[in-house]
Amino acid sequence: MPTRRHVIKHALAVAACSGTLATLPTARTAFAGAPKLTFDASLVPRALKELLARAEPTDAFFSALMRRLTLDHNCDRTFIYMRDPQSRLGAVTHAQVRDPKRPTLIYERWSVESPGYATLDPMFVTAQRTPRAVIVDDIETAAPGVLNRAHERDYFAHRALIHAPIWFEGRLFGILEPCVFDAPRRWSARDAAITAATQIAIAEATARYVAAAVARVRGQAGGRRKR
Repeated sequence: MPTRRHVIKHALAVAACSGTLATLPTARTAFAGAPKLTFDASLVPRALKELLARAEPTDAFFSALMRRLTLDHNCDRTFIYMRDPQSRLGAVTHAQVRDPKRPTLIYERWSVESPGYATLDPMFVTAQRTPRAVIVDDIETAAPGVLNRAHERDYFAHRALIHAPIWFEGRLFGILEPCVFDAPRRWSARDAAITAATQIAIAEATARYVAAAVARVRGQAGGRRKR
């Protein structure tokens, strides 16, 4: 019987060979629970396809993914924010920056999302409503209501970004975000395809990583209470 990894790899290969718009979740055994996003699979780099075929809920995989995406997008930073939709515990778990002097935004301590964060970050609200990525070429010229310009400048320190929700079984488990720091960036159809392919392929791995992390956090909290 083929493993889940083999099914994912086959689905990616079939989509790539078609050269047409592909919706990868049609391979239900591989992508059950992943969002249905349509993109041109012929634009996704081979090295990324091979990595996504090995998606698993490990630090090694997600660290490798951040490096791969930063290269493939040719961007300044890529990070992933993971969250538990039930407890609202979250953390930026993995990131890659091209310049080590720039902030990764990684924080290892999982903490509860602020109740007021929704008013601070409109893109986060959008991410809870739809799995489709918000693509921003320039935060300074973004349409009204898309983002909070001051928040994007002051906290994230970027100028252009892709804000890509990671959904699994209809719930938001993370945000994937490649960005450019100092200048606008016209994101291409290739960038959009890379993003959509990644959102689909890592959906289950992200949810499983979150579940293990939250269980670990709760176990540590329980241990402290006993002492």
